Amino acid sequence: MHAILLAGGYGTRLFPITLRTPKPLLPVAGKPVLVYSIEMLKAAGITNISISVKENQTKIENYLGDGNKYGVKIDYIYEPETTEEKKLGSVGALNFVFSKIPHVEEALVLGGDNLILGFNMQEFQKHHKSTSSHASIGLFELSTKDEAQHFGVAQIDQKSGKILQFQEKPQPSKAVSKLASTAIYCLEKSFIKEHLPKYAKFKHSKGEKADKIGDLWAHYIHDLKISGFPFVGVWGDIGNCEGYIKTNKLAFEHFKKLAGKEILQISKTAKIAKSAKIIAPAIIEDNCDIGENSVVGPNVHLLHGSKIGNNAHISNSVIFENCIISKQCKIEHSLIDGGCVIGFDSHIANNTMLGYKCKIGDSCRLSKIIIFPKTQIKDGFKIQNQSFENDFTPQSKEMVESCFWK
Repeated sequence: MHAILLAGGYGTRLFPITLRTPKPLLPVAGKPVLVYSIEMLKAAGITNISISVKENQTKIENYLGDGNKYGVKIDYIYEPETTEEKKLGSVGALNFVFSKIPHVEEALVLGGDNLILGFNMQEFQKHHKSTSSHASIGLFELSTKDEAQHFGVAQIDQKSGKILQFQEKPQPSKAVSKLASTAIYCLEKSFIKEHLPKYAKFKHSKGEKADKIGDLWAHYIHDLKISGFPFVGVWGDIGNCEGYIKTNKLAFEHFKKLAGKEILQISKTAKIAKSAKIIAPAIIEDNCDIGENSVVGPNVHLLHGSKIGNNAHISNSVIFENCIISKQCKIEHSLIDGGCVIGFDSHIANNTMLGYKCKIGDSCRLSKIIIFPKTQIKDGFKIQNQSFENDFTPQSKEMVESCFWK
């Protein structure tokens, strides 16, 4: 069995964070989201992995290497186009990948930016073979039908497992099920060699991009056997700031259940004032410095070298490396990229994202703000629901060489 990890997305909804770091490498509960998928495959005995990336995503290969440190063999397949307009699309990228590994008999395909925990990969493979399906899809069981409006959902035949119907983001009252279609697929040879390229050619003939995988399944649902494999566990999409923060929390909760206790990882080289309070779950990395009477947590990942001033409060956030958070700051439900400096008594909240090396003045109030790298915000600035973009290029030497893990 060969595994394909699709990691070539642009992550535009996470700009400016993904201007520096490819989305599949963003840390969730202390670990890049793509690594969870690799470890899940390894646990199921699947060690041959191909990762589909864009030509300018060499950071993924630089981080993961040949897979030896994870006990797997990884090769990389680079998509030939790098602009959004010329991009192959999800289905096109998958077809391109298989054209580069022609001897694959069957394959597992996973989205590289989804967090999947508690999924039994071996049972999924058994299900696929026992149903003699052309393709099988992992279906995550949502808590309520109200959630269906955010996803594509599937109706399955309870006896055969065959998917009977797909709905894309239906109204809750009209949803046919609570089974959300995930980016977990098992494909057999004829689908890979015949039906996938045939669909890509069909879309191309119409002048359309072979993008949404949901459209692929809808195209073949009546002509082929496409089965569903329901599971209950953790499935998180870090596609935007809110989803990233929520997924981070879900991962912490999952590991708490497994360990039977709250997750609290504090590096031996971190300096934490006696009067400071760390609320689990939290991860405090090497050489962090947390000042007097500060509160860090819950659901916080503080990357190496970051400094938190006295009386600061940080919750439900990821603070990347070497940030300086000054006295009396309050940060909640936000993403702060590496090297940012936040001035005295500033408050940042409600899914705000600060790009690499931003400088925020004293007594600022930022809510639901997107600020691109190296932007400077003056003292006393108060604003919400805005985007501050600039012409800072992710291909600059500084951005290319900057990695949160260094």
